[in-house]
Amino acid sequence: MSVLFQWWRAWLDLLRHREVGTGLAWFRMLVGIALLWELCGPLLTESVELLWFTASDGGYQTARGPGGWRWRPLGGTAPTAVYQMLAVGIAAALGTILGAAGGALIGNAVEKEQNRDDIRCR
Repeated sequence: MSVLFQWWRAWLDLLRHREVGTGLAWFRMLVGIALLWELCGPLLTESVELLWFTASDGGYQTARGPGGWRWRPLGGTAPTAVYQMLAVGIAAALGTILGAAGGALIGNAVEKEQNRDDIRCR
């Protein structure tokens, strides 16, 4: 057996150790809860208009153009665009809390790579 193959096998054995994902899952859920809290706060206190709408739409801000790079694709800070962004953010927060697609996307990719390495090393 070549020395390079032995080093590669030792490296794979070192990285093959699986850890319990409980701590990472709790951190992910807490980040999702914080995001949900921040996005639902203005909705619950009915301050969305005050925070994000321009004065012409009943808000506090003066019109400064289309609202920056985040709002430009949506046509500015129009009321429908603001509520669409909030809906997407809340959906993302709920997906983060529930772990939607995390295991499917990342876990399967890692598993496929490990299987491919196992086949190569045999």
